[in-house]
Amino acid sequence: MENFIVFSGEKFDLNKITYVTPKSKFQESCIAFIQDWQSGQELFSQHTSGSTGNPKLIEINRTQMMASAMMTIKALNLNPKMNSLLCLSPDYIAGKMMIVRSLINKMNIITAEPAVNPITDLNHNIHFAAFTPMQMQAILTEKSTAKKVNDFDTIILGGGEISSSLGAKLVDLKVKCFSTYGMTETVSHIALKRLNGPAKSNFYTALDGMEINIDHRECLTIKGAVTNFNTVATNDRVNLINDRQFEWLGRVDNVINSGGIKIQSEKIEQSIELLIKQLQIENRYFVYGIPDDKLGEKLTLIVEGELARGKITTLKNSLSERLPKYEVPKEILFVKKFKETPTGKINRKETVESIN
Repeated sequence: MENFIVFSGEKFDLNKITYVTPKSKFQESCIAFIQDWQSGQELFSQHTSGSTGNPKLIEINRTQMMASAMMTIKALNLNPKMNSLLCLSPDYIAGKMMIVRSLINKMNIITAEPAVNPITDLNHNIHFAAFTPMQMQAILTEKSTAKKVNDFDTIILGGGEISSSLGAKLVDLKVKCFSTYGMTETVSHIALKRLNGPAKSNFYTALDGMEINIDHRECLTIKGAVTNFNTVATNDRVNLINDRQFEWLGRVDNVINSGGIKIQSEKIEQSIELLIKQLQIENRYFVYGIPDDKLGEKLTLIVEGELARGKITTLKNSLSERLPKYEVPKEILFVKKFKETPTGKINRKETVESIN
């Protein structure tokens, strides 16, 4: 067979996918999308992630998807006959685009059921893989899979922020690791940032053919074949380095205006992360601007689950001692379980509303 797909350790001809009987919902979604693509389908409906609002249904055309795939293939120097790992659901754009890149570039597809650690039972050489940061964290936590993933050629990470602690682990890997920037509206990523090796960078570099700029909110705008050459305005505040590179600062939705000082939530969370780790606190958390009569918005630390009273006191003292005054949360609130988007991201707004 020219190119193949592997389901549950069994190899199938990609050109005869119609005859494959799925054994799970994931396999069923993979087969259905491959059949649609191979039939020449022109339009694909896709829900956006809903990370800053309600998910919406948009239509993406085949030309956009091909343009996106070709940009990535070129940027990462992916070659035919390589093995790509698919462990993201094709129900979302990230999974769909892993399939499209493989089909267009005549790469083999090795599938693994989407899971927190999807490569536990993996027994194939992998050249190209895409993971969420949560998956990568779990993979590196387990010795056997940490060794396994380091034998891959290239990894892209997307669908969430990469914490400082995960970033520190990636630096020591020999496998090439990239953070991706993109969204459903841009048909997956439009920029890459190298996370390790001699080419490690603090900036994202736009893929060939992409035009980037900023609007009056200091938010990134994107234009290219993947947007049908329409300008897409994002909600991401960036520092534009030049016409190809930018530094991601955070979501404009997550800017807290407290007493006239604009605070970027993601920056504060990065500062807090080291303190949280030192106190051996495993709870998820984020900061949010709670409406306040005096300050306008009160910088508040939202923590999932519970903490012992003594640990709360220690945390409060550590935050006050080690952070600049305006970065210290004025209050710590606890919520039993964070609300999440369909793709597993924390829905900050709904979580805070559930507390109120």
